[in-house]
Amino acid sequence: MRRNTLNLLIDVLTALVMLAMIVSGLVVRYVLPTGSGGRGGGRGLVLWGLDRHDWGDVHFWLAVAVGALLVLHVALHWRWACATVRQMLRRGERAQLTSLAMLNLYGVGFLAAVVLLIGGFLLVAHNNVQAVAGEGGQVGRVAYSEERAEAHPGGESDVRGSMTLQEVANAADLGVDQLKELLGLPVHVRGDERLGRLKRAYGVEVTDVRRALSDYAAAQRAETTAGRP
Repeated sequence: MRRNTLNLLIDVLTALVMLAMIVSGLVVRYVLPTGSGGRGGGRGLVLWGLDRHDWGDVHFWLAVAVGALLVLHVALHWRWACATVRQMLRRGERAQLTSLAMLNLYGVGFLAAVVLLIGGFLLVAHNNVQAVAGEGGQVGRVAYSEERAEAHPGGESDVRGSMTLQEVANAADLGVDQLKELLGLPVHVRGDERLGRLKRAYGVEVTDVRRALSDYAAAQRAETTAGRP
């Protein structure tokens, strides 16, 4: 395949994927807006068998595909990209011959700067996530946990086999050691072990985890009720 034909195919494919990404974003924003998932007994909305969460996954993977195509595009135009970066960084200097190794260094440095910028943003965003006040003045996670506990005691209906012990413990507002004690698991089991693997190793089913969380939540509510005047 000729180079120009390959470039054209990649450009057309990139444009189509970007268009699909825009469409999926519009679906999530306007066709299946927040609250269309059917939680709390409401009627859930789906489009072509996919709910809002599924369309969010589609949007994410389309973005990943765009990123991969852009990387491929840069790879096919690597020397031009390196020369352009050099020209931008050394603007005003007289044009001169530059070795291939030096041109590659400019390109690699630019890619490293992009990776560091994206990684730095994700790190800063992760460290600045905050809980917002919920109804009654309670802070986000507490209010959310209590609201979910009323609808699904112990958060057991949210438990999936792909979740880790730590994720289950966080969802139920428990410590990992406390959760292991409820499930009768050895203390050496790590918090990043997934429930699917625990099923094979210790015979702990997802239904067992849900039942344990439900019993624990019921016991906590009974204790709270008994302590009220």
